[in-house]
Amino acid sequence: MFSLILVLVGLVLVAAIAIATIYYGGEAAREGSADAEASALLAQVAQIASASAAYTVDHDGIRPTTLEQLVSKNYLSSIPPGWEESTADGEMPITSKVIDSLNACQLFNKKQGVFDETQEDGVPLCDEITSLTNPVCCK
Repeated sequence: MFSLILVLVGLVLVAAIAIATIYYGGEAAREGSADAEASALLAQVAQIASASAAYTVDHDGIRPTTLEQLVSKNYLSSIPPGWEESTADGEMPITSKVIDSLNACQLFNKKQGVFDETQEDGVPLCDEITSLTNPVCCK
């Protein structure tokens, strides 16, 4: 009988530890994946920026107008996955990428030095952004 009680207590302890690990470890996994996504975005931004800078230097100060130009002239091997271009009123295309994770968006903006204290989640509204010095994640 004593052995049965010990086994039951052991099973309850193992179950409690497993539940605590899933509960607290799950948060760490979400934060880790958001940090990884933000880091990947920063790497892609740096890749596009350096390819654009090299293009500008090689073409006497003329900046590329599309990501496709960077690919066709071999400054980028390919457009990073998920990046798209849209034109605003006939101006140069605006390069953007949809970021689904709010945590990744917040981390990306913090790493870029852009954090909007007026918004509850710290993510600025895209319509309110007038000039950019760094890429920004907006909603």
